[in-house]
Amino acid sequence: TNRVLFVQHGQTPPLMFAINITVSNPGVSAGDAVPVQIKVEATAPVLSLKSKSIDVNFNETTILRPSDLVASTSFDHQRPRLKVRYFIAKLPSTGHFAINTPPAWISTLNFSTATIDHGRIAFIHHGQSAQSRDSVVLRLASGTYESEMQHTVLLNIQLPFETVSTTLSTKKNSLDVNEGGNVHLKKDSMVVQILPSSPENGDVAYFIEELPHHGKLLINSSGVRPVQGSG
Repeated sequence: TNRVLFVQHGQTPPLMFAINITVSNPGVSAGDAVPVQIKVEATAPVLSLKSKSIDVNFNETTILRPSDLVASTSFDHQRPRLKVRYFIAKLPSTGHFAINTPPAWISTLNFSTATIDHGRIAFIHHGQSAQSRDSVVLRLASGTYESEMQHTVLLNIQLPFETVSTTLSTKKNSLDVNEGGNVHLKKDSMVVQILPSSPENGDVAYFIEELPHHGKLLINSSGVRPVQGSG
């Protein structure tokens, strides 16, 4: 009669071990049994991150939801939510992750599904950059297994205002001035093209990065006075 031997690994090291058994036919005395050693090599699970992005708010503390970070292994598809520890391998540039340790949020470089499920992990946006995208790089661990694979998760930053990318280019970039003379800048002296065109972006501010070397720029506002550079 064929017999099937099942070995259940206890999810703790080592991954390689041996089982010593004795084999004999029915009715054979124990002294005639044959010792057999079975070598067992367990396969470590492959941890993967299903989540690709997290929505966070600009200049706010956004508490992570259980659905924001969902991980799985190569052979636990029938299990409920996997217990995972997350380690931050590369920090985001627009904010930081924090754990709620009353009465304050404390910056952290690692957290778990348990702390997420209890609403204790948040992303705190610094409010200093208007970029709508950022990212964080995570490493995962479950039980005694820690994956060296790194996972990049995008941070979709919900801005409280709409940003429009515009391109400015000067259609006229020279000005004729006689030696020892002066010239008034008029509307058509410096023409700027703004793309995309919009009725709201017709007003342009000019910032002087470098003052002229052979003259001065003067502004007439309650008397003529020199223009100061911004650079």
